[in-house]
Amino acid sequence: MPELSIPPKCPSCNGPMIVVKLECASCGTEITGEYDLCSVCKLEGETRELFDLFLGSRGNLKKVQRELGVSYPTVRQRISEMFIELGQEPPPADNPLLSAPNCYVTPHLAWATLAARQRLVATIVANLQAFLKRICKVPYLTHT
Repeated sequence: MPELSIPPKCPSCNGPMIVVKLECASCGTEITGEYDLCSVCKLEGETRELFDLFLGSRGNLKKVQRELGVSYPTVRQRISEMFIELGQEPPPADNPLLSAPNCYVTPHLAWATLAARQRLVATIVANLQAFLKRICKVPYLTHT
C-alpha cells in the first residue's frame, strides 16, 4: 500500500478535512463515520518536516541543529513554534496575536468538537448497552 500523507486542507476550498472511512489492510473491514485529524496530521510543509526530524532525533535538539545546519537558538525557536502550532505550548506574552483585534486564542481542543463529543458519548452508551446485554463487542471486557 502506498504511504501517502493525509491532506489537512481541502485542495478545492482550503477547508478542514475529516476522515470518513477506515479500512483494515489485512481483512478489508471498514469503519465509517466522521473522525477529526490529529494535530500532527494537520502540520504542513516545513513544520511537518521539522516534526519528523525532531521525532527521528528522539527530541535531541543538537541532532536537529546539525541536520538543519542552523544555530541552536534558531532550532529552539522553530521547535517552540511547532509546539505552539500543535497546541502544546502557550504563546509567549509578547505574541502579536494575543493583542490583535477580533482574535481569540483558545486551547487546542480540535478533538473536542461538539460532533466528536457526541460520537464519544454515543459510543460509550452503545458499548455499555451491549455489555449489559452480554453481547460485548469490546475485546478486552469480559463477563464474569
